[in-house]
Formats: sequence, C-alpha cells, structure tokens
Amino acid sequence: MHGSGWKPGTNTHQGRCPMTRNLAVGLFALVGCLTLAGCCGGKVQDCNKLVTVINKNGESIKAATAKMNAAKEDTKAIEEVASTMETAANDIKVVEIKDEELKKMAVEYEEMLRTGAKAARDMVKAANENDLPGLTKAMGEISKVETTEANLVNKVNQYCAN
Repeated sequence: MHGSGWKPGTNTHQGRCPMTRNLAVGLFALVGCLTLAGCCGGKVQDCNKLVTVINKNGESIKAATAKMNAAKEDTKAIEEVASTMETAANDIKVVEIKDEELKKMAVEYEEMLRTGAKAARDMVKAANENDLPGLTKAMGEISKVETTEANLVNKVNQYCAN
C-alpha cells in the first residue's frame, strides 16, 4: 500500500495482506518474550489473552485477503475481508483485560479493525458504482489502517515486553 495503488487481485506485497505483514513477526516475537519472562502477573496474562486473539484473527484476515487477491475484482471477496475484520473487532472487544493501559490499546485495535472493515465496504460500494474518487478515498483509508495497525502492534509489543 503506502501510496502504491494496491488493488484487490494484484500481486503487490507478494500476495500478502497489507494488514498482516507486520503482525506475524511482531506478535509472535511478543509471545516468545512473554514466555521467557516467566511472570504470572495480571499484565502478562492480559497480554497473552490479547495477543492470542489478535493472532487468531490475523490468520483469518490473512486467509480472507488471500482469497480476495485470488478472486481478482470480486467484490464479494472484499466484503468477506470486511466481515472478517468486524469479527476480529468483536472478538477483541470481549477479551477481559484488567490492565488499563493494555485495555486502551485493545480498544484502539478494535477501532482500527472497524475502520478497515468500513473502508473495505466503501471500496465495494465505489467499485459497484464505478466511483473512482470514492475508490481512491477508500484505498487511502485502507492505507491509513495499515499504518495504524503497524504502530499498534509495535505499541503492544513494547508495552507487553516490559
């Protein structure tokens, strides 16, 4: 993404979901750090719960995005990505987190996923209406979501590693 004009069905980013390229490296590394820490405190438990839900849903989003890329210009596949992102947001919303700082990050992540789902649906609408300005705007929103996701992953990693 990042201004590259990413389009569903293209092979930009080697077919990977723009949203998940940082997810696997950052969050899997975080789980390893938490495991090595050996602490049993509430923060560690909360971090583990949140990371587990993010990773599980990250894999679902990655699979939906791969399906979308394979489908080329199939708006149903884009809609599936939006639905998968909404499911992920709902899953994160119900994670019980006691640590107030981590709870804020979880809310930010949830909101980012909802923004991504809306942008994907806006892409579908714009594509169906042949609305190039609308499509460009929606793609810009997806790019912002990608940046937000990378920043949030780093933020969660740093917080949970300390």
